Amino acid sequence: MPRGKAQPCLNISALWPARPKARLFAIGRYALRVRSCSARTLIPRSRCTRSRGYMACIRRSDWQGVAELMLLSANKLAKIGGDFLICPDNTIHQALPYVEARSPLRWLHIAAVVAAHAVERGFQRLGLIGTRCLVEREVYPERLEIHGLECVRRNAAEREAINRIIFDELVYGVFTADAVAYFNRSLST
Repeated sequence: MPRGKAQPCLNISALWPARPKARLFAIGRYALRVRSCSARTLIPRSRCTRSRGYMACIRRSDWQGVAELMLLSANKLAKIGGDFLICPDNTIHQALPYVEARSPLRWLHIAAVVAAHAVERGFQRLGLIGTRCLVEREVYPERLEIHGLECVRRNAAEREAINRIIFDELVYGVFTADAVAYFNRSLST
């Protein structure tokens, strides 16, 4: 690309460094399709923030503090020419209500993208499986309801087992046969 010519790019600010790039590209491609953008090339500029600040705020359920950190990233990305913002982390979406009105750019809400895709495919009910923090909060149920979708969650014991598997095994790249079988059973009932 000639020097000085703007290249369409997707700026990604991620909380965890282990996010699969394919997931980020998929979110970005969907976002561009929704926005009817003509960008031919997506350049992920991944800024992985493993700061103690984010985690300290999350542990205290200080979503205003998380919002302030998100706004720092939003302002930086706006200054380098971003069109919109994507946060591929479910947990910090809980801070979006404190961010959206003050953000220099529009945030693409991960649950809104899931809901739009589910409606496109004709789904009426979606099962929500994930960490305790994700499943016990209203990030997904609220957005799904806006789109007329029902959100189904596992019972407390199943949520606890899934949370343990995620944090004790999956985040370390451990995929035991028992864990895979447990997830398969959870998804089939």
